[in-house]
Amino acid sequence: MNVGSSAVSAPGECGFFHGGEQQGTAGGCRAAISWPDAKGVRLRHGEDRGKLCVSRASEECEYRHGELKIRDDPVEVGFHVVLAVGLEDYLRGVAELPDDWTAPGVNEAQAVTARSYAAFNFFQSETGTRPADPDEDPGISSSRKDRCWCHLYDSWRDINYIGWAKETRSNGQPWLDGVETTRDRVLTYFGDEWEKFTKGGIVQTFFSASSGGITRSNVYGFRTVRDGRTSAREWPYLRPVADPWDLDPAVGNPHASWEKRVSAAAVAGWLGWDEVTEAVLEVRASVSSPTQVRFRGVRDGAPVSVTIAGDGLRTGLGLKSSNITAIDGMAPPDDPEDPTTDDGDGAGEGNGDGGNSNEDEGQDPAEPPESDHFDDDNGGVHEPSINRLAEAGVLEGTECGDGLICPAEPLLRWVMAVWMTRVLDQAPPAPAAQTRFEDVASEAWWAGYVERLADLEVTAGCSTEPLRYCPDRPVTRAQMAAFLVRAFDLPPAESAGFDDTAGTLHEANIDAMAAAGVTMGCSTEPLLYCPERPVTRDQMATFLVRALDLVSGTTN
Repeated sequence: MNVGSSAVSAPGECGFFHGGEQQGTAGGCRAAISWPDAKGVRLRHGEDRGKLCVSRASEECEYRHGELKIRDDPVEVGFHVVLAVGLEDYLRGVAELPDDWTAPGVNEAQAVTARSYAAFNFFQSETGTRPADPDEDPGISSSRKDRCWCHLYDSWRDINYIGWAKETRSNGQPWLDGVETTRDRVLTYFGDEWEKFTKGGIVQTFFSASSGGITRSNVYGFRTVRDGRTSAREWPYLRPVADPWDLDPAVGNPHASWEKRVSAAAVAGWLGWDEVTEAVLEVRASVSSPTQVRFRGVRDGAPVSVTIAGDGLRTGLGLKSSNITAIDGMAPPDDPEDPTTDDGDGAGEGNGDGGNSNEDEGQDPAEPPESDHFDDDNGGVHEPSINRLAEAGVLEGTECGDGLICPAEPLLRWVMAVWMTRVLDQAPPAPAAQTRFEDVASEAWWAGYVERLADLEVTAGCSTEPLRYCPDRPVTRAQMAAFLVRAFDLPPAESAGFDDTAGTLHEANIDAMAAAGVTMGCSTEPLLYCPERPVTRDQMATFLVRALDLVSGTTN
């Protein structure tokens, strides 16, 4: 199993540096480093780059097991550094559970869950039979090679892996015992259609900081559901069950109760409405139903309403749990026939980081923007996304005037190329000496961005004979779906149920975006996507931020 992060070297070749000076001669970007007779190795990432080991206070990473492999980066100039390590050795370095969780069975349960998660993702990333020679291409999918040449990241994007540091902790023995006691054990399912929902019988497992007293299915725990519509099919092995221990004071769960204040204006902005007039908790979470909240309000002068399941509220409003027990102190009556209904204040299903709204016109209102970059987007629901991209330098040079971003104007294809390339690549592309597209002049400052987007196979242009890019043409919402699916490697999904996308060219891309939570369409009653409508500049900012958060991860 490869656990990886990336590093960058000089163009065309790779070398080792110490104190800013190259050691030896540069060569090809493939190498392996092993330490059979050593106690371990330490890695320090360059000071001009982000921390390699974000889970630690220092920049040093310590590994005792496995072999470090350097593999060329197929996308940008540089290379990936990955740790090839056996599954059991990998698990010993996992640090999901607090060290003081020593109750019988806790570490064992987490070990089996983490092993199942790792094994499922290992087989999901493999595209062929693994060769006997470890230096040969292991068959990892092209998208994984582009990103890290690894099966798993060593952070909360997959599992928090800290290597030797976990094994050497003075109070880490209960975890090591749990791994050893459950050696080779994974969770499996061989019921109806097991081949469709598993990898060789191994199930996809998930875990979080708290369940809120009830575990969730994939539909109500990992998908946003509005008015009963969801594109996800419930996995037969992931059923909701009562989890009373999560709320037991003796367990000491810090997320056992919580409260969040969100203004009506913020909720209206998230929903894309003019006004929210009422929010009613209609159904409390149980093993048979998720939390359901009915919102009523006004949009474009007309009354509207929508029912949203708990996970949509958790991600959209930055809540700590999808299990909500009261709104403004009002709660529906408990069901005396349901033993899982509790009298608490709710519980965290994640670590409280929240997430982004799944409504196209909505935006996470949990925190105000740190700074305001433009004068013409004040109060807009997409302002936080615009400011976030501006802070990262993504919008530089695409402003429409001094202090103006023109949020409601259609996004042109050349602007899209600049924004998306900057989000995907940390470094700007080289100036284009020549371009492949007949209608893109190499003198244009943004020509290199169009070329880079084509190199990444995100765009093939707007016509092939002759080859054109149509830089001044607006991007439609359907085209935008295709760009985002290619750029962020969103997996295919079942139909999202939009009434206006069936049979269209980009239907599969739109369904993939919806399943990933990047879009919920342009209308909920009826459920529409508006594929031919031009995407505006502010909407594109939010789409990019959501997609970026999706691949970088916000919670475990």
